[in-house]
Amino acid sequence: MKTIEFTIEWMSCGGCAGWVVWRLQSTTGIKSAEVSHITKKAQVQYDDTIISEQDIFEIIKAMNYIPSEI
Repeated sequence: MKTIEFTIEWMSCGGCAGWVVWRLQSTTGIKSAEVSHITKKAQVQYDDTIISEQDIFEIIKAMNYIPSEI
């Protein structure tokens, strides 16, 4: 398992953060996700033999948010 921390831009409310968490946690290979719309920070624990950091960023980009490494 690996853990990454990054920022997500364009989230405007707690519902946005909840939607990102739901989408990430429903993805095979992701064990947990924590997202705050206030700090714009995310922490994701994932199995890097199943999914990559780039895949995670692509999921978030597809939701019309902008992930960035810290």
